[in-house]
Amino acid sequence: MFKKILVPLDGSALAERAIDQVEKMAKGSDAEVILLKVVPSPLGKAPEAGQMEESKAFAESVTGRRRISRGSSPGSGRSP
Repeated sequence: MFKKILVPLDGSALAERAIDQVEKMAKGSDAEVILLKVVPSPLGKAPEAGQMEESKAFAESVTGRRRISRGSSPGSGRSP
């Protein structure tokens, strides 16, 4: 049914609740899951101090509690 499923995450609880449904959809159709962190950023400005660390921590919190894929590296967001 699906080959790839793109999941935009903005750090909200609502966005993260979608992961449960995406996981079911991906397992049912053997789809690849792509997690995309969406952050507001004004054009032309350098990233704020600590933004990279915050992004990494967020990604780890989402992928660490959800092992959507089998046999892939942690944090890849790939589904079987």
